Amino acid sequence: MRKITRILPILLLSIFLTVSLCAAADGEPCAGKGLTIKNLSIVDVWYKSSNGECIKLKRNYSFVVGPEDKVGVFSDMICKTLYCSSQEYSDYISFDENGDCRIRFLPGCVLSDI
Repeated sequence: MRKITRILPILLLSIFLTVSLCAAADGEPCAGKGLTIKNLSIVDVWYKSSNGECIKLKRNYSFVVGPEDKVGVFSDMICKTLYCSSQEYSDYISFDENGDCRIRFLPGCVLSDI
């Protein structure tokens, strides 16, 4: 009986953790690998993720946005003049309708599923 009382809390905890991890994985399929954004616009723009460096967003270039990232798209090479409003991961993921963790950036700051 003593062994059961020692094992029972451990068993319940492991079941709880397993169910929680499965629910988290099902709820957000892109959280682990991030969301890939592909540039299909025709204008010269630059992007900056969180506190990273300012990078030219070339046509057909893809970058990854993680759950902790905030990305700004700028019209100048020093990332000071916003071209589009800054977006967070939660804003981008709302466009991923088919759940493949890929969306595209189109002219005029339009985002859509690939």
